[in-house]
Amino acid sequence: MVEHKGSFILYTDCLACIEPLDMEARGRLFTAVLEYAKSGDTHALQPAEQVAYMFIKQQIDREASKYAETCRRRSEAGKMGGRPKKQEVSAESKKSNCFSEKAKESKKSHNEPDNDPVPEHEHDTISPLTPQGEPPAAGQIIQHLNAKTGAKFSPTAKATVRLINGRLSEGYTVQDFITVIDRKCADWLSDPKMCQYLRPDTLFSPSKFEGYLHGVQAPAPAQGEQKQEGRVLQRWD
Repeated sequence: MVEHKGSFILYTDCLACIEPLDMEARGRLFTAVLEYAKSGDTHALQPAEQVAYMFIKQQIDREASKYAETCRRRSEAGKMGGRPKKQEVSAESKKSNCFSEKAKESKKSHNEPDNDPVPEHEHDTISPLTPQGEPPAAGQIIQHLNAKTGAKFSPTAKATVRLINGRLSEGYTVQDFITVIDRKCADWLSDPKMCQYLRPDTLFSPSKFEGYLHGVQAPAPAQGEQKQEGRVLQRWD
């Protein structure tokens, strides 16, 4: 059993696995989690509660292992006289290094892709499986995207899960994802140039998601009009 430190981190993506539970079941689950974090004792729960409990328990064990490893390293560093001193760098060397870093940043800015990179801090933990065997959040969202576009995106791809969990941790809901997918499909699906952007790294990116959700939607073509690449090509009666 992993030795715990008396406290633990509870991530907001745990909400997805407790949604099916009523308040009484959530109370039993939370009590069992606290007792495990305090003493390591485990409790028998109902099947639906057990799924959420095992997911949170694994998170607690991972955090406890990281904490124990940090303590061990600090202890070893203390025995060796603490952190080694940094080598002194001359003023000319610092100035040269500064220009070098600026040149690298300038070069990188011209080669960055159109899509935002996935932030490292966003959780790449895949949500626990429901009794039906599907991730409750990523599974619903990607299934809807694939159904709307005919694509075959995987709900367990780390980059996709990281993007979805990132937006969920910001307070967005599964319904918000569905809304974004529906709105952008209405705007882009029939556009040969824009339909390629109906993918997770564009739709769920941190800098674009809010605009796609609450921005102004392109008006639908009037009855009898054919729309292609954002322009009305012809009208028939």
